[in-house]
Amino acid sequence: MAVAGPRKEKLVQATARLAVQQAVVDQLKDRISKHTIVSRFAGYVTARRTEVGEWVSRGDPVVEIVSLDQVDVKVHVLENHVPHLRIGTDVTVEIVALPQRFRQGKIVAIIPQADSRARTFPVKIRLTNTITRGDPLIKAGMLSRVTLPTGARTRALLVPKDALVLGGRQAVVYMVGADGKDPKKQVVRPVPVRLGVAVGKDIQIIGKFRPVNRSSWKGMNDCGLEWK
Repeated sequence: MAVAGPRKEKLVQATARLAVQQAVVDQLKDRISKHTIVSRFAGYVTARRTEVGEWVSRGDPVVEIVSLDQVDVKVHVLENHVPHLRIGTDVTVEIVALPQRFRQGKIVAIIPQADSRARTFPVKIRLTNTITRGDPLIKAGMLSRVTLPTGARTRALLVPKDALVLGGRQAVVYMVGADGKDPKKQVVRPVPVRLGVAVGKDIQIIGKFRPVNRSSWKGMNDCGLEWK
């Protein structure tokens, strides 16, 4: 027995209705694309300036987004110190709120326009941030202190940056010196230090020790210190 299919006219009508609905879908997609705002960079939303259903005019802010892969620290430097600074110089930045509070950054900009009231120049220092599972270690607005290489030349004690132990609240260097009980023996002891100016792979340390002492180090690894 032959089964009659739909008439040709019905197929044409159905195809026409499908084309109309597809045009409606395309129009809606176009409207959505025109009402979707895409950030020019990946980052974190720190403030929302509008609500769902609210009308937004051209130029109105919708959200505030910050990128924290790299963090810029802005410091205001007195005019008599600015001539001693150079773009690309390594500097030490102390992030007060972090367990490992000392980090290395680079001067990336020296703004040549002073604050007319304070007579200071803005200087930007860039740090590479650590992001774990979407959570940045350094967050926007954290308090920091920066050590800048300014002033007259002076003698300083430098150690390789790999000799620093930065796990606690204060930087530590392990020093080799004579044993207090037996002067013939050499012992290794931790010495808390303050960090000064960074020079390439070395960094200035300030602490209670004699410059003749030798820093014992070979580098840091996942298991801790590896001694010479």
